[in-house]
Amino acid sequence: MNNLQIDAPLKTKQIEQFIQETCSRLRRDGAIIAFSAELDSSVTVVLTVRSLGKDHVKLVYMPDRDSNPIHKKHAIMLAKELGCTFSIQNISPVL
Repeated sequence: MNNLQIDAPLKTKQIEQFIQETCSRLRRDGAIIAFSAELDSSVTVVLTVRSLGKDHVKLVYMPDRDSNPIHKKHAIMLAKELGCTFSIQNISPVL
């Protein structure tokens, strides 16, 4: 069995620094994140807000007709908790 040791605080700091450096290199002041409110995209949202600040991150929840309604509730809760601008864009018509 592999005894892989990961320094989570260090990795988190490296990811946040990568986000900051990428925005700087691209000459962007912030980010727009389309997210599902599931674990992977929620972690991305939190790390981006920690990197750029809540005033520089816009969140877009993009449900379709098959989306679990609890994800909308979680998306709203996360956006409110982080203090980010938030919108909902139903993508069912496009799909």
